[in-house]
Amino acid sequence: MSKHKAIIVLSDGETWETVSGQSICIITEEQYQDLCADRISACRLTPILELGIQDFTPYNIDFSGETTK
Repeated sequence: MSKHKAIIVLSDGETWETVSGQSICIITEEQYQDLCADRISACRLTPILELGIQDFTPYNIDFSGETTK
């Protein structure tokens, strides 16, 4: 049985990354405009709210309906 991974696929349909370590950030309109104009990079933002994502899946998932540790 293979071990499964959780990934995030971005809206371009090609960019992906594992979920662990990713963030969803709430930013201001000004910060958004600065990002779009390349006046600031995402790593330099101070978001209003940042939700960190971590994969805590405790089991390997067997899609036949069984779970194993």
